[in-house]
Amino acid sequence: MELKKFYRNVEEIIISDVITYLRKNNMTQKFEILNIDISESITNENVDIIKNNNVTTVKINPNNFINKSDEYHNLFNGNKFNIVNCRFTLKYFTKTINTMSKFIAFISDVLEKDGVMFGYLFDLNNINAKFLKNSVISSGKNKIEYNGDDIDDEFIKLTINDENIKIIKSHEFENICNNFNLFLQDRIILKNIHKNSLNHIKLNKNEQKLGFLNYIFIMRKI
Repeated sequence: MELKKFYRNVEEIIISDVITYLRKNNMTQKFEILNIDISESITNENVDIIKNNNVTTVKINPNNFINKSDEYHNLFNGNKFNIVNCRFTLKYFTKTINTMSKFIAFISDVLEKDGVMFGYLFDLNNINAKFLKNSVISSGKNKIEYNGDDIDDEFIKLTINDENIKIIKSHEFENICNNFNLFLQDRIILKNIHKNSLNHIKLNKNEQKLGFLNYIFIMRKI
């Protein structure tokens, strides 16, 4: 529970900092924010879009996205966003490089010029440092296993809550983003943001081990 609270607070800090940056540089004074969540029960006929003032939340089904990306895009009627919060969605679009490229192209299309996309990625250096071969890190109901295997140059394989997941490597992710005019602005180390800004949220040792395996990427559309 505390880990979820920590993640929510991290996202609020990032959004606040991005808005400050965009205002300071006179890039925009009006902000539209898009949160992306995942639901495998969603179809285009019953897609869940929630609009609350300047914040829109959409749930995407990764199983039909690759063939329905244009239809998802049309849901916004041409509206664009200054900030797109991808949260943990990237891990659902790693079936192939083409799948990831389709998802990043969708985000770039709905993002204003100078807009910012951010989300969580596994820090593979951190993973290699913390995991011994065939070891497990767990906290509550959440469990991650890593056997040290790379699938290829682009992905590694993790077992998250008993489900095999391909995780894209940072350099390959950045290359894909660059293809769609999204360029890395910053990487936020979660251990540091907890220490410097959110240490009032008390994470136990297992929550820290699990939660700090991720970092925040921040991409800006040029």
